[in-house]
Amino acid sequence: MMSAFHRLEGGIRPWVSQTDSERAKTEYETFAENWEQMSGIDLNDPDAVAAWEEKLRSELASTRQGREAEQEKMANQYKEFNKRAEEIRMKRMQQQGKVL
Repeated sequence: MMSAFHRLEGGIRPWVSQTDSERAKTEYETFAENWEQMSGIDLNDPDAVAAWEEKLRSELASTRQGREAEQEKMANQYKEFNKRAEEIRMKRMQQQGKVL
């Protein structure tokens, strides 16, 4: 493990520090460790990653279905409101004798 000074020096003078491949490997390892700590999934375990992706897909699908149902409900409420407003308008016109 490199000290903070060596990492800083490597950022300023990259020819002194790690190569690009070493830096990429270190970054991946750090990311994988952080990912496992936060999500509990090891990125090197294909079964766990596949299960996580499937869970994510199902959650997205249910969210999408819920959003579509909510939009449909709002559209139906809007139609019912307009229908009721038109019925009231026609009833008032009949009361005033403008429509038979």
